[in-house]
Amino acid sequence: MQCTACGTANEGAARFCASCGKPLVAAPAAPAPAAAAPKAFAATAVMGAVMPALPPQQQQPAAFAPTQAQPAYSPPVQQQQGAYPQPPQQPAYAPPQQQPMGAQSQGRRGPAICAACGAAFVGGACKRCGGTQSTPAPIPTQGVAWAQIRLSIKCMTCQRASPLSRLDLDGRYYCYGCSRELFFDADLWKEDILFVGSALGDAYWANLGTFPPWPPSDPTGDATDDLAEHVGVDDGAILLAVLERCREMGTTSGGMTIEHGGMSMGSAGTRTRGIAVAISPGHPLCPQCKAPLDTSYPTDGVVVASCPRCHTSETYRAPPAAKGLCNELCGVISPEHVEGREAARLIAQPGSAALAVSCPKCGSGLQLAPGARVTNCPYCKTTSVIPDHIAAAGAPPPATPDPFWLAFRAPSAVRTGLVESGQKAAVAASEAATAKPPDSDSSSRRKLAEKQKLAEAQKSRNMALFGIVPAVVVAGGIIAFQSGVLHKDANKKHEGDHAVNTTPSSATPTKAAKVGPVTLPSCTCSFGDGQSTPQVTLTLQAPPSSSDSSKGWSLDIDKTSGFISEGRTAKLPMAAGAVLPPIMGAPPPTHLGIACDTGIFVLVADKTATGWSSVTGAWKWNATLPASSVDGADAGPITTPGTDYPGGCTPLAVKSAAVTLNLSNGKHVSLSLKDGKVH
Repeated sequence: MQCTACGTANEGAARFCASCGKPLVAAPAAPAPAAAAPKAFAATAVMGAVMPALPPQQQQPAAFAPTQAQPAYSPPVQQQQGAYPQPPQQPAYAPPQQQPMGAQSQGRRGPAICAACGAAFVGGACKRCGGTQSTPAPIPTQGVAWAQIRLSIKCMTCQRASPLSRLDLDGRYYCYGCSRELFFDADLWKEDILFVGSALGDAYWANLGTFPPWPPSDPTGDATDDLAEHVGVDDGAILLAVLERCREMGTTSGGMTIEHGGMSMGSAGTRTRGIAVAISPGHPLCPQCKAPLDTSYPTDGVVVASCPRCHTSETYRAPPAAKGLCNELCGVISPEHVEGREAARLIAQPGSAALAVSCPKCGSGLQLAPGARVTNCPYCKTTSVIPDHIAAAGAPPPATPDPFWLAFRAPSAVRTGLVESGQKAAVAASEAATAKPPDSDSSSRRKLAEKQKLAEAQKSRNMALFGIVPAVVVAGGIIAFQSGVLHKDANKKHEGDHAVNTTPSSATPTKAAKVGPVTLPSCTCSFGDGQSTPQVTLTLQAPPSSSDSSKGWSLDIDKTSGFISEGRTAKLPMAAGAVLPPIMGAPPPTHLGIACDTGIFVLVADKTATGWSSVTGAWKWNATLPASSVDGADAGPITTPGTDYPGGCTPLAVKSAAVTLNLSNGKHVSLSLKDGKVH
């Protein structure tokens, strides 16, 4: 027996060590090793299925037999990065049962979208980012279709294109070439981007069988003009191109690219109209793992997006004025539109001229990756947005603008316009089929009238050939311009636009003029002095007689600066809860209070006040008063020739961008014209 203290070997029966005298302790006998269960008979998990073990009489004792619950014998199935796990015997579009998904992902899966950017995947490749891998898109819920926007703005000074990855309704962008913030014509949102995104998204899901079938899109003549008026655009060339692309969307085409040039001159100064925008239907992806996001829409303008794989969630909020530009717009997804997310800050370093980028919450320094738009604080874990001027410092503009996403609720304005056009055509065809043949006298009168129209058209054509062209009236003289050199639309003059032939053809009778809105003389207000600042006069216009009182309300905008005057008319859009236009079937208020200031036009009726942009006529805000306003007191019906509207306006005094309103309860409140807040 060996001593454990000194190592001396002693006799087997000895109780004490012969060298050190310490008691000897016998070591316990080692148990016999247990026989391991044969690997061929162990219960294991292979590709998610458990193989049965042998009958009980052939198994090892339970204490040694491996089971499915032991992790060592149940290795996880390896999957490719960015792909959803697909259990055996499940449909190609069915999500795995063990993975919690949102409401969108519980049903069948939709068409292929790019696995890298989310744009429509047509023809085996993504036309936006060049990706070659696809993933199924979720089926739309609540009739909402998404459109990816990639937008770049061309500077008038340096001629360089700079990206814009947010819905900036003020027209602000950061020029990479000039290294400063500039402005573009914000009307391009309505003219070239929003209505196109809504139409392409609607047509994409219609052609794939999810939305109702896309209506026939072949309007001609007056039908095209009516459709353009219904959509709210002036450029018929873009509208016709959109109609053609809608027929191909989802089958042979996955998007549309629009390039625009020139500049605009208006009350806001000279702004570039040089843009390049790529619009594609699809579905937004998680910025981390690239899984299609589950989206919900609690209210208009608010989107809650959650990732079924990362289990993260963000709330995005669109600008309040966006609804006035496009009634179908219901959300936006972009890093700059995350609710509650702040921008990183620049702070000066003590004793140095250097600046450091700091966290907006804890003030710690942030490490920025080249071209990054968002970053996380390493200390407080706060996510912040990198402003344009910081992200662009020392970096060239990206080759492809970062995408952002807009959500549109179907049906689109283009679809509803096509449906109305088809209904009118069907009624006209039915009336023509049942009409009696004209007698010889009426036929002669009709032919004589057609000859007179052709003569007038030829006269107009000859005047154009001899250089008698439309002109802009300017105090102190006349400036003549030809179509295509200076194109003056309903808003302002655009330089560099494509030429449009406005001269009637000798083979086509001239179109009868449409009756326009009627000016209300009492509903006029103005601001500015015309010298140091432009004088802007705003006049409310009512629908013409025998027309729908819920349509045709507009704002006449006249601007005078020095010797130059210009005018335009802006249609007041439908907005829930606004003073005007009234809801379908409801009479308009007949007694209004009117006020205006730089950038804003306000009407007050009863307990409601509404503000619109004095530049574009876009809806800005609604305000609810504690009691009815008595400033627009009843003075009896007012008759204005040309309209059935019997009301008028009472001017409200503006002081420090606010008006004081007298209420029916004997009290008064102050209404801010800038944001509609009541104090």
